[in-house]
Amino acid sequence: MVVDEVTGLLVDPPDAAGFAEAIDAVLASPDLAERLAVAAVRHARRYTWDEAASRLLAIVAEQTTGRLVACQ
Repeated sequence: MVVDEVTGLLVDPPDAAGFAEAIDAVLASPDLAERLAVAAVRHARRYTWDEAASRLLAIVAEQTTGRLVACQ
């Protein structure tokens, strides 16, 4: 997932001029390129399989507390 101007630059798909401007902006500014790259890596690390499984288990536990019935 791209967070506009945080982890990347979002451009509407049919907007070729906007796409070119975004590329030019990143190429013209090494600081911008580095800031986006660092933020993107940090953001992506939140989506490991272990983290996704932990979040899913927490949601399931929260939503099923007191609702599960023992099988006999």
